[in-house]
Amino acid sequence: MKNKVMLFLGVIYILMASSSGAAVLTVSNVAGGNADYNSIPAAYDAAADGDTILVMGSGDYYVGTDSRFLDIEKKVYLFGPGFFLSENQPSQANVASATISSKVSFKPGSEGSVIAGFKIHDIFIGTSNITVERNYIYSYSGQSPNFFYSISFADGLSGIIINRNYIKKGMAIGVHYSVQVTIANNVIGNNPIGNYGDIALNLRSELATAATVANNVFLGGGIEIPNSIFKNNIIMDANTTITGTGNSYLNNICAGTQLGTANGNQESVDMSTVFVDSGTTDGQYQLKTGSPALGAGYEGEDCGIFGGNSPYILSGLPPLPAIYYFNAPQEGSQTDGLPVSIKIKTND
Repeated sequence: MKNKVMLFLGVIYILMASSSGAAVLTVSNVAGGNADYNSIPAAYDAAADGDTILVMGSGDYYVGTDSRFLDIEKKVYLFGPGFFLSENQPSQANVASATISSKVSFKPGSEGSVIAGFKIHDIFIGTSNITVERNYIYSYSGQSPNFFYSISFADGLSGIIINRNYIKKGMAIGVHYSVQVTIANNVIGNNPIGNYGDIALNLRSELATAATVANNVFLGGGIEIPNSIFKNNIIMDANTTITGTGNSYLNNICAGTQLGTANGNQESVDMSTVFVDSGTTDGQYQLKTGSPALGAGYEGEDCGIFGGNSPYILSGLPPLPAIYYFNAPQEGSQTDGLPVSIKIKTND
């Protein structure tokens, strides 16, 4: 395992460093992991604006500076290895996830930051131009308001992209505290979203403008959105309520009669005909042969998380080269050397 970790970090470092002038910092809290740092806060403190932090999978949690919060106040690119890695093979040679048990908060100064490939307790976005993609986000229900949503927003934001995440438990996505909220030019797309509370998506204020909510699968909970484009989504629960004014509802698949049949929407769809409904935790949301969601989206796209311009990536594999096969003998020889076999793939 130690050799796998070192090889993974070395290959990624070489490939990334050759294409960017920014530094690449590595993190592992595994004994003998041979990374630059053993904690994310230590790597973050050492990083300059625009640097990349690569975090290795581990059986232990990664935590913030006080075990509750990981505050981001400069532009950084944070990449973990993905999740459900043992289910969706081939994925990574090391199938451990990188789990951040702290709340990750993006604060002013972090504009342009990206976080991808992690299991995360929950995320607060307090500034514009933040990308949250390819993560498993799993906020707990019943927490205090600081942990109310899996992903929560401050007031007056734009350029937020929440894409290709697996979002479960607690309240899913919503505005944090504020009564008056302006959220412009945001994309919430290609996420399977489910919850154990009353709300799956809540942009709350009538002042919110120009959000695009596309190609998600809503497992349950209410949806409240104003002045937004809501298209190519699949609503699995006939009891889900969809409320808000000024919205355009286009080519959605509904288990109930929430959106009628105008503008390409389909109602009272038997969900057993839509998905493969078997296999891996996130792979079960792939469309089965003959699914009513195939080609039923806006301009002929598929509905659901595997359709549209940014299809969901199984296991949230980050957009980096990944070693998914590694084989080497324990010892080499002077005559034969140390024969190593590896397989690498990229993930768009």
